[in-house]
Parts: sequence; structure tokens; C-alpha cells
Amino acid sequence: MRRTTRESGAALVLLLGVIATLAVLAATAVFVLANQQGATAADRTRSEAFNYAEAGLDSAVMAVRTTTWPAPGGAFDQATLRAAYDATYPPGNRPALTIKVYDNQATVDEAITWDKGGPTSATTPDGKLWVESSVAYNGKTSRVRTLVGQVNSTGSFSMPAAAIYSDANVAFTSGGGDAFGIKYPSEASTSWVPDTDKNAAIYAGGNFVGNWNTDLAPNGGAATLQIKTNGTVYNPKLKINPAVAGSGGVPPLSTVLPQATIDTLKAEAMAGNPTKANPGGTIADAALIAQLQRTSPQTYNATTDLVVDGDLKLGGGESWFNFRSLYVTGNLTLNGNTHTNATAIYVGGTFTISGPSGTSQFGPIYVRGNVNWGGALTIKTTDYTNPAAEPGPIYVGGSFTSAGGPFQHVFGPAYVQGAVTFSGNNAQILCPLLVSPGAITTSGSGGFGTVDDPMILLGIDDGTAATRAIQLSADAVLTGLVINVDGGVNLNNDGDGTFFIRGAVMSTGDVRFTNNGNVGYDPRALANLQITAATTTTTVVPGTWQELPAN
Repeated sequence: MRRTTRESGAALVLLLGVIATLAVLAATAVFVLANQQGATAADRTRSEAFNYAEAGLDSAVMAVRTTTWPAPGGAFDQATLRAAYDATYPPGNRPALTIKVYDNQATVDEAITWDKGGPTSATTPDGKLWVESSVAYNGKTSRVRTLVGQVNSTGSFSMPAAAIYSDANVAFTSGGGDAFGIKYPSEASTSWVPDTDKNAAIYAGGNFVGNWNTDLAPNGGAATLQIKTNGTVYNPKLKINPAVAGSGGVPPLSTVLPQATIDTLKAEAMAGNPTKANPGGTIADAALIAQLQRTSPQTYNATTDLVVDGDLKLGGGESWFNFRSLYVTGNLTLNGNTHTNATAIYVGGTFTISGPSGTSQFGPIYVRGNVNWGGALTIKTTDYTNPAAEPGPIYVGGSFTSAGGPFQHVFGPAYVQGAVTFSGNNAQILCPLLVSPGAITTSGSGGFGTVDDPMILLGIDDGTAATRAIQLSADAVLTGLVINVDGGVNLNNDGDGTFFIRGAVMSTGDVRFTNNGNVGYDPRALANLQITAATTTTTVVPGTWQELPAN
């Protein structure tokens, strides 16, 4: 049937409407698609900027975790912070990276690039630093940061089985010096036998040089030590002549004796600082000082802590002085036939002992200046009012010289900022730990430590480029461990007897033997050492990651 004209017109209008609608929908789709594509591109750019920033943060955190933190006023090396990032992305394809490491102060100050304080105290280091990474990429900037913290832990130090451990050379230059190992047949045994099983070794980062006397045995016979070196080995006594290549594989001393352990030993040795004496005690007037310094015999028993503003000299006829805390701002001198005790002593100047004998108990000692002790006085840092108390610490800001004899020193941990000289004869030194950045020298005869109470003698870096050897000479025995991380160790250097180390020696410099000096590795004595191994673990603090605004 034929459509009417009106019907045809309506269909045409409908068709045009449908076409128009489709056109609008198509245009809308194109617009939406374009917007979506633009948004996707922006998101992709933002995501790539974020990924680069995260990679930079990972690189910086790795460096902060594995390198030494800067001292006050210092900063991390930028090349070290970005090393992993630069190694991952080729130079032509990586966007510019900005790394910042700064303290976690309550108010951010990016100029403080070391651990100065924290949110609760701006000047007390808390072992935490912010690490921030920022990248600008195709107009988009991404900034992220996280907090990195250090946790210190302690444990028992594991001693390597080493009679000698040197980063340099071990040399028997002349005389009948030797090194050897011993062992005990059983736990109950008090006598030792040569360790022909060679459980211990001599380790040298350089060369080992023996001579015609170096049989590495205590009384002749089979060798009792292995030799491991990164250099060569020469020992004509054991028919190693000419020199041969060493075993290799000797790591630096710092890997078996890390700086953290050295720092812990130093801190333990400095237990006497600050002083344990009382600066707020009763001030001695002129009359009391005159009474104390008279030369006629007397007995003085203090009832309060005493402060002497100036020098104090005790001497003359046989006298007894029993102080509580004694705080002397100047020099303290003990001579004549005096018997002096105290619960703690502070000396602002020089502490001199030249005449007394017998035994004095001083409690903890702090001397700001030098110590010059001679004569035959046995000195203990125990508390004469408390027989059960352990020996207290001794701290010396200057040099320490002990001469004369016979006598005994019984100390707790000791620290001497200056030179240390022991030259007494028939002297017995009982001190678990003595640390000094100064020159350490022994002469005379006597003993340092015992198998049950061994001693650690530690020479540390004095902060200068120069190194210095520990000089051990004359006829004495040191039972324990001798360590020098600022040079070598010379046994019997120009001495006149045999210095016997019963334990072990460790040094960053040469270990040299002359004039019959020797070392006997004693595992029992070393097992009795009180060494705390410190470990610092650096890691990301959980829950501190942040994405920061671009500005």
C-alpha cells in the first residue's frame, strides 16, 4: 500500500534524528576516549616518576645502611648515595635524581645532615635520619622519604684462633724469639703441653719472616702453629728457604675485630670519666691544709667528703690518712712514710707518689694531668670502707708512669689519654683493660694479668696520620691480649730479657721480635677475657615511609 506524503516526511525526520543522535554519541565517545588517553598518559608519567623516585630512595637507603654515618657537621657522599641508582639506569635515559639525608628534628632542617638529635631532644643523637628521594620526569615530580635507624646490640666477642694477627708483617729479626701454641690436656689441668695439632695460626696480611731459631715450638720439637699470609713465608729453621708464596685469604684485622668492638672497649675503659669524687664536698680551710701537710706523725680520719682548692702534699713521719672522697683541684703528692686511703680521688694537676710503701686503697681515680708513681707502694682502686667492692676505674687525662718496685697495682678499667710507661721491677699489674691513644712502653720485670684474670692492652688511633708501635721489653709476662690498631707491636725492642705474651697479639702494623721476645697462644687465658662485641644494625624504621607533596 502506498505511504502518504505525511508518513514519508515523518520517517525522514525520524531518520535525521537518529543520525544526529549517533553523531553526538560518536563525538562524545571521541571526546571521552581522548580524555581517557590523556589521563592514562598523565598517570603513566606520574607512575614512572614515582618508580624512579622509589629506585633513588632504595639506592640511598642501601648506602645509609652500609656506610659509616657522618660525624657532626659532615654529610653522606652524594655519589655513594646514588651509586645503585646510577648503576641501574643508563646515563642517557635516567631522569635527574635529588637525594637528601637529614636529621629527624622536630622541625625539619635539611642542613643538619648528621645525627644531631631527634624529636624530643634537638641535641641528643637518637640514631635516626630521614632519607628523601625526589625525581622530576616529563613535568611530574615525585618525592618519597623514609626514616632509617641504628640499633646497637652487644654479645660475646668471638676470638679467632690466632697467636698473632697482623695486617702487615710478622718478623723475627734477631735473637731467639719465637711463637708457639699450647693446650691443656683436660678442663681440670693446670699445666699445659705443646699444641702439636696446630689449632691456632699466625696470620699476616704481609709476609712472615723467621730466622734460624724460629721453630714455632715452646721447647723445641714439632711446630705448634700454622702460618697464613697474603705475602710470602720465609723460615730457614723449618726449611722454608727461599721464601715461598703464602696461603692467601687473610682478611683485614677490622673484619675480625670491628671498629664497633674497639669503640665498646674504649667506652668501658673510660668508665672513670666523669670523676666519681665529689666536687661539692667540704672545702678544706687553711688550718686543715696546714695540719694535713705537717711533717710530724699524725692520724686523720675524715668524716665528710673533702675538697682542697689548690695543691696537697702529704709526707714526713709515719702517718695515716683515711679520707672519704678527696677532690684536689691542683697537684696531689704523697711521699715520706704515709699510708693514705680514700673512697674516690680527683686530681686536677699531677698525681705524684715517691716514697710510701705498704698498700693504699684510693677508690676510683680521675687525674686531669699526669700520673708519676714510684717507690714500693701497692695501689688499689678498691674502696677501703667496703671490702666486697670491685676495683674502681682509673682515668688519666695526661701521661701515666709507674716505676720503682716491688709493688702491685689493682685497677678496674683504665684509660690514659697520653703516654703509658711501666718500668717497675717485681711489679704485678692486675687490670682487666687498659686503653690509650698514646705511646705504650714497658720495661722492668713483673707481670700483667693472670690466666684467671687476663689483661687487654689496647692502643688506639690518636686521630693523627702518624702511627706508633707498642714497645714491650725486659723480663716480664703479659697474660691476655695485646692489640694495637694504630701501628705495630715490638717485643723486646732494645730490651735485655724475654717479654712473654701468654695469649695473643693483634695489630694493624708489623709485629717484630728481637732479643728473645716471644708469644705463646693460650686458649684458656683468652677464653677468660671480658670482651663485649658491639654490633650496629641499620635498617628502615617500619611505618615511616611517606609520599611528600611535590613542593
